[in-house]
Amino acid sequence: MLLKAFKRLGRELGFPETAKGFVQQLQEWLTRAAEEVDRAYLDNGQLVITDKGEPVLKRPPRQLPVTALASLEAAVARRLPERSVLDVLANVEHWLHWTRHFGPLAGPNRS
Repeated sequence: MLLKAFKRLGRELGFPETAKGFVQQLQEWLTRAAEEVDRAYLDNGQLVITDKGEPVLKRPPRQLPVTALASLEAAVARRLPERSVLDVLANVEHWLHWTRHFGPLAGPNRS
């Protein structure tokens, strides 16, 4: 019964029904993905392969912050009052009563 369900799911997803066909399809997908990566390698300025064959990702160039971001941060800072962590925890406890989960276990004392 379970095998029939898997076969039906495989058909719905477009997978071959046999193990050999499934492996062959995965190998074709992997080969196509590798070919795409190989074609795009020369245009990729952040990935370098060393003489030892090790891939190294370069750090992307630092981007300057957008000027609109500074004005947004200033507006948020003006409108939101400063809160301490304890104030935030107290407010969340008031709304959710989450500390009730830290009480003793119900039932007889367990030692």
